[in-house]
Amino acid sequence: MFQALTRLLVFVGIIIGCLVNTCLAASEKKFQFNISETRAELSLLQFANQAKLSFFISYELVEGVKTNPLIGEFTLIQAAKILFNQTKLVGGIDENGAFALKARALVSEQNELVAEEKPLDPPRNTDEQIETIYVKGMDSDLPYNWRLKQVSDGVQDLIDRKQMNSQPSQNLAENLQKSVGVSISRSIGEGGDVSVRGFGPNYNVTTVNGRTIATSKANRNFDFRILPNDFVKNIDIIKSASADLSAGSIGANIDISTARPFDYDGLYVDTRFGLNTSELRPEYGTHLSNLYSNTFFDGQLGFMIGVLRDRSLYRVDRYSTQRLAQSNILPENLQGEVLNQSGEAVEASTIRRPLRMIFDVQNGEKRRDSINSVLQWKTAMSGLHTLDLIYARFKRKSFSSGVQIPGQSPNYKNVLIDDNQTLLQADIFDNNLDAVFEQQVEDIDTLAIGYNSKFNLNGWWIDFDISHSKANSFESLNALIPHYVGAQDKNIHLDFTQGNILSMTTNIPLGDSTQISAHWNGKLDYVIQDTVDEIKLDSRYLFDQGLIEEVNFGISYFQRDKSHSQYKWNDDYQCAPCGGLVDLPNYLFQVIEYPDYLANESGARPNRWLMLTDVEAYNLKIQNIMEANGIVPDGVKWNQTIFDPSASYSNYEENLSLYGKIKMTEQSEYFDWHASAGARYLVFNNTSEGFLQNVEKIDLDPNSSDNELRLKLTYSQPEPAKSNTESRYFLPSANIALDFRNGYQLKAAVARVISFPNIEEIGINKKFTSDDSGTLVLSGGNSKLKPYSATQYDLSLEYYQTSGNAYSATLFHKNIDTFIATSSFEQTFQGEVSDAVLERRPQIVELVSTSENISGGSILGVELSSRFDLSAWCGFCSELATELNYTQILNNQMNTDPIELTAVQEPASVIEGLSEQAFNLNLNIKLAGLYSYLAYSWRSDFLNARQGTRTGGIPEHTRAAGHLDWRLGYQFNSKFEVSLDVFNLTRSSHLEYADVRNRVTHFEDTGISYQLGFRKQW
Repeated sequence: MFQALTRLLVFVGIIIGCLVNTCLAASEKKFQFNISETRAELSLLQFANQAKLSFFISYELVEGVKTNPLIGEFTLIQAAKILFNQTKLVGGIDENGAFALKARALVSEQNELVAEEKPLDPPRNTDEQIETIYVKGMDSDLPYNWRLKQVSDGVQDLIDRKQMNSQPSQNLAENLQKSVGVSISRSIGEGGDVSVRGFGPNYNVTTVNGRTIATSKANRNFDFRILPNDFVKNIDIIKSASADLSAGSIGANIDISTARPFDYDGLYVDTRFGLNTSELRPEYGTHLSNLYSNTFFDGQLGFMIGVLRDRSLYRVDRYSTQRLAQSNILPENLQGEVLNQSGEAVEASTIRRPLRMIFDVQNGEKRRDSINSVLQWKTAMSGLHTLDLIYARFKRKSFSSGVQIPGQSPNYKNVLIDDNQTLLQADIFDNNLDAVFEQQVEDIDTLAIGYNSKFNLNGWWIDFDISHSKANSFESLNALIPHYVGAQDKNIHLDFTQGNILSMTTNIPLGDSTQISAHWNGKLDYVIQDTVDEIKLDSRYLFDQGLIEEVNFGISYFQRDKSHSQYKWNDDYQCAPCGGLVDLPNYLFQVIEYPDYLANESGARPNRWLMLTDVEAYNLKIQNIMEANGIVPDGVKWNQTIFDPSASYSNYEENLSLYGKIKMTEQSEYFDWHASAGARYLVFNNTSEGFLQNVEKIDLDPNSSDNELRLKLTYSQPEPAKSNTESRYFLPSANIALDFRNGYQLKAAVARVISFPNIEEIGINKKFTSDDSGTLVLSGGNSKLKPYSATQYDLSLEYYQTSGNAYSATLFHKNIDTFIATSSFEQTFQGEVSDAVLERRPQIVELVSTSENISGGSILGVELSSRFDLSAWCGFCSELATELNYTQILNNQMNTDPIELTAVQEPASVIEGLSEQAFNLNLNIKLAGLYSYLAYSWRSDFLNARQGTRTGGIPEHTRAAGHLDWRLGYQFNSKFEVSLDVFNLTRSSHLEYADVRNRVTHFEDTGISYQLGFRKQW
């Protein structure tokens, strides 16, 4: 045994980076610890981090050791006593001031280290039964998050608080994108949805403190806007599935851990103040947050509260298109021949063109208010208890103005198309232009409450957790669209060949308030309510010796009740009347000009138009016009919203799961290994409720004209409907990690995984819409959908150097056997159609989009990650390090049903959010108190939606883009610093397109934005 122990110690050591004087000073100083019972290599990392030490671990000394929980305020000697009590290790401060960790061979209980005992004796050259490994005065430059990655059994990454505090970011999503395999999408210049290994948010599970949080979105995706990084401790990105992780992820499990009072050493206050602005809208917003934490009663009670208020102003320059799918026929009044790019006349079955093209500027305000409060207490008898509350409110309001081109017009001439029958050039003649004004409001509040208890029961470590969360979301879009009616021989010239977006010229005056008339108005309100309740009971039992290291068992119950209600204006009151027949008064409008509007894009476009100055006065004038023309009865408000049953639905789901897991560890001559194997059994019940309606008859809308074919739909009465489904899944998983004791590690994992369908995909809703092109659109959910299911494999090779360099290469393969695909096709409407409609259109085309389960396919990819400590190359730098991460999809073979739409191509990938390539580079430099952090991220094109909303059912993609952010800061001391963040230095714009690249659906430019921050800690 002695020889085996000696061999163990020869290969292993712990090098703790603290000077002798520092250790001596720290021997009597008390530190605040919060370390749960876990493997020694993990607990020692936390121990050093919380004691303000830095060290590097090789494993053999602590191999197979499980340490005790350590929670409270202790000296290093006291902490070592508690941490290693009744284990084979003993630690303390020797008389030379070095931290010593001893392996106990046959030490009796009375020889254990206690707080009152004297420091450990220095080593003697005798054959005593305690072998001691003494520390060296050497620092490890490997940062904390890489050390956690090193000791983890599976494939995972971590972002800690230190990283988040040094990185330029506007929210947690932007912190996440700096990790390998993670990419994000952006909206209004801010990070939003997160993709991992190319799999979008629908395939990932995001939790907060291990809990599912109710979301304001129509799906299950976590809204990263609600949780500020000011109060977050760390983020775990776990890519290899395990039985003890919540099911529902094919991509990754992302867990956000918020701060706790026992994380800090007694009293701690962190105050941040910031000013933000942007080049497009040079007005200032503010950011203010304060975190207060303290412990009481000798560290037995802790309380923390964090309060944040953030306000920002923004401007977005946009170009967008709508209803590409409905352009499935030729314009009725097409003049002349249709030419191809060679100038040859062609027979075209359709001209794929947007039926709306909009140039506008949106000015808005975003507000965030957040409260994070935690109460913790501990007792010797009942363990550690945590009661926490998170409240967040996010509110956005905006007003946009611009010009809308009526692509649904039948009056086309000089038409040029490409080989895909996509419109390249044309003139629209004898047709008005639209002014477009949009009011948008988004109001979200989220409340999450949870209680957690950790305690030991007869040798079993029990973790009990119960939580409740609720999210309410209100979103409103109010579109007011009068007509520009001026000019004789009206002409609108369209040219899609000049650059990224449309080039447009017209002879219709856009700045003359005497040439504007009433036309069309519409409004949609969405109300989403989500309630989540969850109970978990996890247990662990640790073995002191032998092959089996630990066993885990757990049970959890989860329920979600989510509703999606839609409200709209009465369809009969949307035309005011349409066609620009009634003038609007001049006093409602004024001229506005944006000289720098989309200035970096080639081609011509308007940048001067009318702005609506008084929405209430406009609404009153429309009321008077409608009453005078007999459109609305006297006393009835034209803009009163009504419930839309066909677009509304609710879902109630329950999830009961059991899991078991066993962890093993052993040593061989050449390597040490850790392994685990387990399984989760899951029962998933879903109840969908909604309303079903059908179109019984199609008539000609009285507001139709020679330039517009508007349909009046007669619906059947909405019938309540309900559907119940139950699914059962057995999800085994296993992983193994080999440590070759020379810095190299090999990790492998295999697991069965599932991802649940989007809630809107399994809702009972059957929605019919029509527009002024004479086309009917049918969409809705499928309550019988089964979850995505797959078998995933991970193989990772990692190498860690004591110099601070680290490298990893991970191969991942996902064999997807059940997939959800969107089927889109055209069919002839089979119901009753009036003669007046048939005179204009011999048949009415119905565009149908629905989701269904199909066999899947496979995804093969690789992740490459590296960290280089370059401090030795820079003599005047206190720190110089860079991280490079790259993800490549090597093979993507997925099955799907064909898209049966005229002149529409299949997407190369059917997985939403899947980028074939992603890359990010992080560069961190410190020069005494001055520091700089540069972060660049890039991702290739990806499928944004298999069934696009802007296009009316055609797939929509997002163009490849790179984004560069930079932070420059100065630390006056350890408690006070100033920083300047610059976002989007590359002036990257956001572009979305339909099935082919030249069918642009959305383009937005937010320019460069800035944030000046001040941080003070006590």
